[in-house]
Amino acid sequence: MPSKYEGVTLVYKDGKHKNGPWQFRLNKTLPNGKKVDFKRKTDDTGKAFLTAESAYDARTALWNQLVADSGGYGAVSKLTLGKVYESFCNSEEAKSKAASTLRKHDSVWRNHISEVFKDKRINAITIQDMYEFVLGKYNTGTYTYEYLESFIKFFYLIFGYAYRHEWISLDKYNKMFVEEKRLKMPERKRSDIPKDGIVTYSDIELYQMEQLLSKGDAHLLTAFMLARYTGMRKGEIFALRWSNIDFGSGRIYVNRQLMYDKGLYQLCPPKTKKSTRYIIMPEVLQRYLYNFSKEQKKNKEEYGKGYKNIEHVYDTIDNDKEIIGGDFVNRKKNGELLTGNSTKYAVKRVKDELGIELHFHWLRHTYATTCAINNIDDMMLCEMMGHEKLETTRQYYISTDNKQLEDRTKERLKDIFAPKPVELDTVYYEEKLSETISSTPRMYTVSGDEIAEVASKIKLMYDDISAGNIPSIKVVKKELISDSSDLKLLKFTFEDGHDEIFDITSAE
Repeated sequence: MPSKYEGVTLVYKDGKHKNGPWQFRLNKTLPNGKKVDFKRKTDDTGKAFLTAESAYDARTALWNQLVADSGGYGAVSKLTLGKVYESFCNSEEAKSKAASTLRKHDSVWRNHISEVFKDKRINAITIQDMYEFVLGKYNTGTYTYEYLESFIKFFYLIFGYAYRHEWISLDKYNKMFVEEKRLKMPERKRSDIPKDGIVTYSDIELYQMEQLLSKGDAHLLTAFMLARYTGMRKGEIFALRWSNIDFGSGRIYVNRQLMYDKGLYQLCPPKTKKSTRYIIMPEVLQRYLYNFSKEQKKNKEEYGKGYKNIEHVYDTIDNDKEIIGGDFVNRKKNGELLTGNSTKYAVKRVKDELGIELHFHWLRHTYATTCAINNIDDMMLCEMMGHEKLETTRQYYISTDNKQLEDRTKERLKDIFAPKPVELDTVYYEEKLSETISSTPRMYTVSGDEIAEVASKIKLMYDDISAGNIPSIKVVKKELISDSSDLKLLKFTFEDGHDEIFDITSAE
């Protein structure tokens, strides 16, 4: 049945569908707060509804009449914003949202919005009321622009909920939240515009943090590696299970985030629909996770019954299925589950010993920026980051402060538009060696003076392959990125685009 005929169903008889008649049910709350519940199979003249459309029209007419009789959508309506928010909190719509999102909304409501708007009738609230409220908060200088944006999101959410329940008219909703003069944030102050919205770590900082986290208990090293080499969000990292990792294809499947709410650990939907995604693992992470999986199995065998994988986690996506001792990737050596709260000690340790602020979201920024610098396709990166909009991803490509991206672009342009030979004197064909090296014969186009040199190169290649010595990937750049007395790091950039850092502090 078409979804546009809301509340309309076929009449059942003896458990079977008939070709008609139709019926409608009207179960709603009027603007004055009164609930109504009607079910009808006939119109005002007693005739059956022979089509879904006629039943729907009758339902709409009845609702409009009831609204008018209750005082309509005008200022006489007694339905307050507080009552609407209370209804939302108890709705199925609220249950479909992430627990973290609901906590943010509730915090904004309790600490700020309720004191002004709780008892205001929803149909008496204007765009100016909400705008001046947010502007007043902003002018105090106490709250960040980003925090106040959550106030606007709250108003959009609750008024949208009211509109879907027909507690405010379409005209009012459109004026407030759809049309050009809709509710918007105040203009941002020049002094409040962030100089750099994308925060990244340098190669040295990443190296130092990895080295520090690999020492001692090394509990958070795996979470750090996942954030650094996949750009996953913190909640997604701690929700990751071994069943989400496919070593054969080299991919990670992200479909949950781990949250703590009302004393329970819960697996909830990721931040957005786009956040359910596949991420391609770089080889360095594949090797690390493969070795770590074997280490975790070994720990479980050594601890035996003392292995503490006894936590209870509830999967909200799978009907609150209870998972006891699941195959979570992030565990301590003794089996205890690691969560987002487990990062507090590591953050403090990095700050105290290295003077670096460790934020997992900055690792996400670093990952995206690194991919952009190395010309990863923007659509592919958008998918792997789980961004809703491509524009969000492209900010990593078009940042004017991104010197590395500019340098890499210059190198690529140089290669693309490099002069190429046009006229050739002689064609040299070495059939025997080409058949030995490859099943496909090779053609070498050179000038007469270079024939001997080409033959020599082919001979060297043949000798290398015959001896089993496959030439390594060429190093195209060496860079000393740290030359202090305490730390000397040498960065090699290889022909295939990947980088490796070598600690030469103790080298003579």
